[in-house]
Amino acid sequence: MLAKRNDGQAHRIGLITSKKKLRRAVDRNRFRRVAREVLRSHPLAEGLDVIFMVKQAPAELHTAGLYHQLNDQLTRLVAKLP
Repeated sequence: MLAKRNDGQAHRIGLITSKKKLRRAVDRNRFRRVAREVLRSHPLAEGLDVIFMVKQAPAELHTAGLYHQLNDQLTRLVAKLP
């Protein structure tokens, strides 16, 4: 996951999901939906440009664990931003 502050108030999102990492379209779409929901529900005042990348297939793709994992990563990433 990569993030950078932008000048606007709206968040922009980039999703990188490859067929090599997530074979089924159902899995790729599930990951995209969860990633969008994490960014939408995260309490951020300023706008961010966030890129979600799948490096390896998550073990908890069809559970609430994926949401919590992405939310924790985003929280840590935002804390590191200047």
